Amino acid sequence: MVRPSLLAQLRVLLLTHLDPTGTGKALSQAVKTRSLSLVFPSSNLIDAIWRSRPPRSAAPIQPHPLKFTGESASSKLASLRKYLRETFPAGEDDKAEPAYLVTTLPAIAWLLNLRGDDIAHNPVFYAYVLVTERECVLWVQSAALATDEVRRAVGEFGGRVEEYGDALEGLKRERDDKAGKVVTDVKASWAVVDLLGEVRRRRPRLSIISLSPTDSRSLLSLPLVMQANVEIVKSPIETAQAVKNKVEIEGFRRAYLRDGAAWVRPLARLPLSLHEFVVLTYSPFCRRAGRHGSRRRSRAART
Repeated sequence: MVRPSLLAQLRVLLLTHLDPTGTGKALSQAVKTRSLSLVFPSSNLIDAIWRSRPPRSAAPIQPHPLKFTGESASSKLASLRKYLRETFPAGEDDKAEPAYLVTTLPAIAWLLNLRGDDIAHNPVFYAYVLVTERECVLWVQSAALATDEVRRAVGEFGGRVEEYGDALEGLKRERDDKAGKVVTDVKASWAVVDLLGEVRRRRPRLSIISLSPTDSRSLLSLPLVMQANVEIVKSPIETAQAVKNKVEIEGFRRAYLRDGAAWVRPLARLPLSLHEFVVLTYSPFCRRAGRHGSRRRSRAART
């Protein structure tokens, strides 16, 4: 949070392009009341001075079996495409189709039924996904697609794999070629939204079969129309994630049984008496470190 006293001293604020679009918009509106503006650098300034930055993790990606997901990646993609068709229908003379951009890693892992290990204790992998009516482009580190099994899984849902390092340039090229609207959610980084341009200028479409030289010159003089290029919406993927199918509910039940057993076993080994009880403080972090928690002994009142 930026302190008001700091805002009063600054004329220009710099915000990293990694910040979510929602954060950038909210902060941009907030500083306008103090006659300030946000400037978004073309590159991450931290990257420019971080000389000893470790290499990005590229852990192998594994397909998540249907017996755990209850729904195939192809079915999930079909639902997302249906959402695009119904929510952002193309006009009669508009051949440009909308596309949904997925940038949050948990949403990508759920949508494609793939799991990774690029972030400790989180089954996710670095990637961007762009879904259109006809294809699904997956920008991912090629080193992470190490097995035939995962490459086969990507092929089954019709994924086209591109290199992760070329994601931003590739995304802009994809949209420049097709000129359709990009739909994404507020968690998309400002770098992506800024790259695509929230608003673009275009000349109005005319239903003209042939143009004379005079008509062509007059067409160039038509005023430009402002058109939304990026649409920020509540994520339909996160909404779908929240509605669990029968297989996922059963998976939750089994997980809680295993977790409960892991919790009860150390309790069964504790020496408890009628006049003494042990209160354990437990957290997943203690279990991850190989400990069962801390003990706090207290005396119970005699009855």
